[in-house]
Amino acid sequence: MLCGKLPIVFLSTLASEKKDSTNSQIATYLLNHLDDIKDIGIQEMAKECSVAMSSISRFCKEIGLNDFNELRELLISTKMNFEQYSSSSKAKNRLEEYSLKVKESITMVEKSIDMQQINALCKEIQKYQQVGIFGLLKAGAVAFNLQSDLLMLGKQTYSHISYKQQL
Repeated sequence: MLCGKLPIVFLSTLASEKKDSTNSQIATYLLNHLDDIKDIGIQEMAKECSVAMSSISRFCKEIGLNDFNELRELLISTKMNFEQYSSSSKAKNRLEEYSLKVKESITMVEKSIDMQQINALCKEIQKYQQVGIFGLLKAGAVAFNLQSDLLMLGKQTYSHISYKQQL
């Protein structure tokens, strides 16, 4: 469920919580110590975050996990690196390779779109009085764009920024 999206969940927590909130403190610590957390326990993490152990447990539950051990297991198994599309030292070559990858991706999306499903989705959106639109980070921006477009077409929808609210 969350594997691979854990950093996004932490960033979403930072974006939706007050700066000095307990959850913000915990998320900030996790993002700054992604490798270190694999080797520490809940007591040490609570001490490092200047919060109670119960706050760490509550944070884990609020992001959709059972407990701290599940958080550690996910951190251990989650690959935390950025995929680069080019190893060329020349900016022009990197731009060309990146542009080619973007074009390939657009073609893949175009080929994968099922217009019958799009039409069915549009009918569902029209049919229901309450419609929710959600996404995290970049997908969140897309969700807000869709929300705005639908509003201009006379359909009011709702959305939440925080991962907790989306759950």
